[in-house]
Amino acid sequence: MMFDVPQLLVYFACIGLSLLMAVVGSVLGLGEVTAKGKVTTNSPVEIIKGIGPGRAKLLKEHGVKTVGDLLNADPKKLGSEIKGVSSDQIMKWQEEAREAMKGVKKEEKKEAKKEATRRKGGK
Repeated sequence: MMFDVPQLLVYFACIGLSLLMAVVGSVLGLGEVTAKGKVTTNSPVEIIKGIGPGRAKLLKEHGVKTVGDLLNADPKKLGSEIKGVSSDQIMKWQEEAREAMKGVKKEEKKEAKKEATRRKGGK
């Protein structure tokens, strides 16, 4: 199988661009790459794994703008209101949100423990 040089250049350029976008997204704290450990109830719903811009727009049209809104939503009601999104999908997103928020709570506990140790004169 022979490859044409221009085709190979385009192929590798696409791969390089994808990697660059992933790194930039990671550095800026966008999307799934950085969701764990940075999600709070005030975070936008787009930070949750599986919710892209299109789904986020649909959710926002139904009053779900933040992770807190998502967690407080009734999955059956919301699933029946949004075309193409089932109540099962809403429940999966809610579980993803809970999992992502666990990292935040662990980090807060670690910081509190460090602060308490520091105040007592420890490291």
